[in-house]
Amino acid sequence: MTSATIIAPLSAQDRSDLAKHEATIKRHYQGMWSMFEAMQDIHRRRLYRETHDTWEAYCKDALGISRAEGNRLLASANACLPLGDKAKAAITNKKQASAIASVP
Repeated sequence: MTSATIIAPLSAQDRSDLAKHEATIKRHYQGMWSMFEAMQDIHRRRLYRETHDTWEAYCKDALGISRAEGNRLLASANACLPLGDKAKAAITNKKQASAIASVP
């Protein structure tokens, strides 16, 4: 991970939320549902903005994934999370979630 320059300061609450979400993503990469929720919130609120000016830079530096992988995870989250609790029992891995995200 590289040292980043502050681009747009975060409030104390946003910084706390970002740290919590990053820990969730790293800890639960296999447990996709909490990761999906964390990825959506970070992206939607641009919680990376204090240290990274782009989603791509944030994915690479903070999460160790490519922008494309970050976007695939977001697409899966956007497709699967609205399906609710029944989907959580049926969709058990990222490959299944990705397949749902690819349906027009």
